[in-house]
Amino acid sequence: MNNDLKPLISAVSLLILGIGLFAVMRHLPIPTVPFPALTSGVVMCLLLLGLSRYFVQRDGNTLSSVNLYPNRGTFKRFVVGFTIGTCIAGSMLVALFTTTDLVLTFVNEQSFAMFILASFIIVPLALMEEILFRGYAFFQMTKKLNIRIVILLTAIAFALYHYNENTSLYSVLLGPGIWGVVFGVAAFLSNSVAVPLGIHVAANFSQAIVGMNRYVDPMWRFDAEVLVQQEVQQIESVGLTMQFVLLVGAILILEYRLYKAKKYKLER
Repeated sequence: MNNDLKPLISAVSLLILGIGLFAVMRHLPIPTVPFPALTSGVVMCLLLLGLSRYFVQRDGNTLSSVNLYPNRGTFKRFVVGFTIGTCIAGSMLVALFTTTDLVLTFVNEQSFAMFILASFIIVPLALMEEILFRGYAFFQMTKKLNIRIVILLTAIAFALYHYNENTSLYSVLLGPGIWGVVFGVAAFLSNSVAVPLGIHVAANFSQAIVGMNRYVDPMWRFDAEVLVQQEVQQIESVGLTMQFVLLVGAILILEYRLYKAKKYKLER
């Protein structure tokens, strides 16, 4: 096999196998177990780590070489990512509620303690996606491709993975696709999976708080009557604007860091 193509073929192979595993898990009859989504997430994390380990060992490396083995700085990076993600998601929610007439109603039957406990399901579900899309495949492709192309390809793959009969190609590209760019930029700049994982968990947690995550009962819900009366086009326009700002921000940060790195090399 051509050595120039080997990393790319390995990366694409893992992506295909991983997405195939997700598809199989979705259609398998899941046994009656407590917290089935949590169980599925943990199982998928283990399977994807096993696949990644097989590929890195075949390359003569270890999981550490693709930033999939925790070290002393992993938790700190996760906290940094979670803080960044909370700021991003919080800013988007504030913008949404200050520029539209959307109203949240408190869910009386939901206790804060149970909400926090249930929210732990978000971690393995986000981790399994980060292992696949920002793990071995991502860092293998960076060996042979421009980082911009790697981020674009993995973001598109991440978006298509979210495509199903209840979504449109447009919505997954502008939703998960743009977040995939953010996660990719974070993975590249931090040289880790922990930072994008932190951002991912924070974004999903923020969605769960307001009832936009199907796995967690929310603390608040959008007022149904207001939603009916609201100008839907205005809400969609604000949402699209925020996604565009997020995308542009991620690109500008990436380009600035690449420019600084290039300038530093030239000065040396």
